[in-house]
Amino acid sequence: MDVFFSETNVVEPDVLFVRADHLDRLEKKFVRSASDLVIEVSSPSTRRLELVRKRELYERFGVPEYWCVDLDAERLEVYRLRMGRYGRPELVRRGESLASDQLRAFTISIDELLGPSEEETPVYDPR
Repeated sequence: MDVFFSETNVVEPDVLFVRADHLDRLEKKFVRSASDLVIEVSSPSTRRLELVRKRELYERFGVPEYWCVDLDAERLEVYRLRMGRYGRPELVRRGESLASDQLRAFTISIDELLGPSEEETPVYDPR
């Protein structure tokens, strides 16, 4: 689902969350204004887009919480809006958990979010 910030600023995050008290922002084909949580999963080809352009848009239009899942680095970068700005990200790595300011009583294991590490991924043996 797209997030419509303005005529020239429309994005389609990988995952978004809108709290019940903000359901008025949901329209048939998009979310108008900031959703409460946006999650982007980066790949080498989209890393700059997610970590620079989209982060700037999310900050400018007031997205309270933005997560960037970095599969290559096997970590999560969490940006929380404080006084209208994102500060340094909270870096959350394998073996750690994350609680969201926007999702009450929700905690997720970074291992669950990232899936099996390369060491845990079975290697196909055709024998």
